[in-house]
Amino acid sequence: MTENRNETDYISLYERLKAHNEEGIYPFHMPGHKRYAGKAPVIDPYGIDITEIDGFDDLHHPEGCIMEAEERAAKLYGTFKTYYLINGCTGGILAAISACCGRKDGILIARNCHKAVYNVVMINRLRPYYVWPERHVITPASVKEALEEHDDIGCVVITSPTYEGYTSDISEIADIVHEYGITLIVDEAHGAHFPWSDMFPESSIKLGADIVIHGIHKTLPSLTQTALLHVCSDRIDLTEIRRYLSVYQSSSPSYVLMGSIDHCLEYIRNDMTAYDAAAVNGGTGICDTDHSESDYRRYTAKLRRCYEQLAELKNLYVLPWGSDRDASKIVICTDRVEIDGLQCYNILRHTYDMQPEMYSAEHVILMTSVWDSDDSYDRLVQALKEIDGGLDSRVSEDPEEAVSSGTDVRTTDKTYRYPHNETVTDIHSAVHADSMDIIFEGSAGYISCDMVYLYPPGIPYIVPGERISAECVGLLDIYKKRGYAVKGMADMEGRLIRVMK
Repeated sequence: MTENRNETDYISLYERLKAHNEEGIYPFHMPGHKRYAGKAPVIDPYGIDITEIDGFDDLHHPEGCIMEAEERAAKLYGTFKTYYLINGCTGGILAAISACCGRKDGILIARNCHKAVYNVVMINRLRPYYVWPERHVITPASVKEALEEHDDIGCVVITSPTYEGYTSDISEIADIVHEYGITLIVDEAHGAHFPWSDMFPESSIKLGADIVIHGIHKTLPSLTQTALLHVCSDRIDLTEIRRYLSVYQSSSPSYVLMGSIDHCLEYIRNDMTAYDAAAVNGGTGICDTDHSESDYRRYTAKLRRCYEQLAELKNLYVLPWGSDRDASKIVICTDRVEIDGLQCYNILRHTYDMQPEMYSAEHVILMTSVWDSDDSYDRLVQALKEIDGGLDSRVSEDPEEAVSSGTDVRTTDKTYRYPHNETVTDIHSAVHADSMDIIFEGSAGYISCDMVYLYPPGIPYIVPGERISAECVGLLDIYKKRGYAVKGMADMEGRLIRVMK
């Protein structure tokens, strides 16, 4: 209720957005266009906001310019078919799973998947089986074990990369999945930039996945809510994909968003031409100078220098990048110092005017893109070295040995993990069951009707149909007491959870 609010104090969302843009706070977060950063002309969105008028085709039945744009996107990424998405990766995930379920009721899900996956499982009344991440990734062995155990699985869904940038062995997982005659869907939302430099992991498009979903607004210069669904094999029924895309996307798709996708991909296409030319001249796909004409060569050179400089930190440390972790995600780990991820996040935001993407108990994630400003990395390095200089390490562990262990979780309370809750019933049955609200602290042993998660990244700690474990209650209680926003509870304050009677 807002009866007591003084209307003279009201500031519209539009005015807030304009004011924020003028504050000078640097965006180390998505979207990847970084609010233009001087790279593109500012166009009035109202001037290009149209509907399906003559000459501008129809996203749900493309025969003209949109069909041609999607064909060019498929050629750029090297896919069998590519579809424009204006409802983000969420729309693509919903459509892909709905189209691939087939006649089987079971689905194998990586337990660190985004909540959108669980929502489509509920909508389609599927029976979920889970594979749990080991040191951030899904192992081929765990996928094979699950497929051997359950013969009603219609498709497999993996998230790669994770929010922290870790990638699973998609090639081997794809081989295993295809042995069982089913399809592999990879939520590669944070990997739309992978094909554009050897500095990044290889895209699942080239590793055997049947469908790959890219959130191009996350790491490429495109507007929020823009994404791509790539069909990468002939195992997929394109009629079913198109049918469900029409179900899960607006019947009045935004031409502003579609235009943004097209503009973004045209920029990438032109930059790759410059990148290839520079590679021929320089003899390598990666450049260590700022003198080539390719933005991506300059971008990767700046990233390399940034990692080299951040390696000098004494107390904080940065996760290393490589073939199995995306360099574009700069992950600042705090588990060896007296501050946690939230405190580090707040220091960067309020002292140094930098807006990180997200925080967890033990780290802060900063997202970079090809459109980051030239001085952004220098500002970041200077800020982190100043923060680092005022901290003391609380453990004597060697950082190189710690990083090589494959996990950034080495605190005494081990809070950064996903607890294993027993699956008792399917998500749809639990969501629609007779229920009651109880105090969350006393919910251990009950079967949840709510989906409880931290956002970002939107990965559920509790899924409807699971028996809530005491471990899970304790973990989320720690998060709440530290000031983290636990979402999905029965009430806005996060005190109550809805459980089955």
